[in-house]
Amino acid sequence: MKKLILKWGAIMGGVMVAILLVEYALYPELDPERFDSSETYGYAAIFASLAIMYMAMVELDKSSGETPPTMWQRIMLGSGAAIVAGAIFGAYNVFYTEVLNPEFMDVYYDYYIAQLPVQSGPEYESMVADLEAQKAMFQAPSTQFLVMAATVIMIGIPMSVALAFVRKLRA
Repeated sequence: MKKLILKWGAIMGGVMVAILLVEYALYPELDPERFDSSETYGYAAIFASLAIMYMAMVELDKSSGETPPTMWQRIMLGSGAAIVAGAIFGAYNVFYTEVLNPEFMDVYYDYYIAQLPVQSGPEYESMVADLEAQKAMFQAPSTQFLVMAATVIMIGIPMSVALAFVRKLRA
């Protein structure tokens, strides 16, 4: 089971990064006007790559011989692979913000501040101060890694339950 988790987690993480690198190749310059569509593209990449865990469950079924795997085994395979893929995605995000686009955090926070509903006065100043404090925290590579890995894992666990159920119905 560990080999399957590592194999399929690496495949899912690799596909996720490949999809995101295609977007980077097409749009290497930071454009705040594309932030919303890039976020949507990123989530689509996560969901598409995590859907590959269904193939991992098929391989688990084939390798189990006459005794079919339990729902729990399928869920553990999917969740474990999502954890591996999440770690790969977290590492990619650190690479992206530290090497490919080191100015990303500054540009993103400037864009976010420009989108605030209030643009002047004490309320605005308070909001900007809060965002600046958050920016300092999120600029830390360890925080970036953890947040992005957790995003993939939090999507991957329910997907593994759903796909395990679908696989059980089809097996």
